[in-house]
Amino acid sequence: DDLTPAGKSKFRRRSWPSREQALQYFASKKLFQFDAACFAAFSDVVVKPVAAGNETHNEGAVELTFDVDVEVGIFRNTPVNLKSYRRPEGVPIKVIHADRSDASLKQCVIPFCDYFDLERQMIPGQHMFPLQQPKATVSLIQQFIQGVEHAD
Repeated sequence: DDLTPAGKSKFRRRSWPSREQALQYFASKKLFQFDAACFAAFSDVVVKPVAAGNETHNEGAVELTFDVDVEVGIFRNTPVNLKSYRRPEGVPIKVIHADRSDASLKQCVIPFCDYFDLERQMIPGQHMFPLQQPKATVSLIQQFIQGVEHAD
C-alpha cells in the first residue's frame, strides 16, 4: 500500500449527506481538478442516491457507484514483474505521461518504455491529465493514430 495508490484509496470516503457535498469533496482534491465538462460527466457517473430505506443515511444522501475495495484490489495487484512479459508483436504502442504525475513517475516510465522499445511522450500536467486536458489528449491520440496509419 506504500508503493501504489491503494494506500490513499483504501481511506476514500464512500458516502455524503448530499450530492453537493460529494461534489465539493471531489472538487477540493488535487487529483480531481478536471476540465469543467469532464468534471460534470464524472460527477454524473461517480455518485448515486443511497437506496431508499437505508437507515444509516438521510434522504438526499449519495454514495459512490464503484466499490472502493475493488479499486484498492486493482492497485494492490498491479504486476511488479512487467519485464517477464513480452511486447505484443505488431501492436503500435505509445505511452503518454504527465510531467507532474505522482503515479507515473518518469524514473519508472522511462526505463519501462526503453525496455519494451515503446514510443513515449511526456506532457505538462498531472496524473489525471486526460480529464484535465481532454482536447489536448484527444489531439495526441489522433496524431498517434495518424502516424500509425501513414507508417503502413
